[in-house]
Amino acid sequence: IEQAKFVTLFVLGIGPLHLCLSKPFNPILGETFECRIGGIPLYLEQVSHHPPISALLIKTDDFVLHGAFHSHA
Repeated sequence: IEQAKFVTLFVLGIGPLHLCLSKPFNPILGETFECRIGGIPLYLEQVSHHPPISALLIKTDDFVLHGAFHSHA
């Protein structure tokens, strides 16, 4: 059951990020993005410009999911 929870969190967290990366823009360092997915807050920040790296935080009373991802051309 715990593994299913982690997989679900991954899918919820990464799915919308792919949509953000699909749009043709060049994010600047320090740019932030906040939204809610099913009432769960999602926070993103551009932490590096070259190479492009974004930090991710999903935080609720029950869990915290954080990490970073690199965009590839």
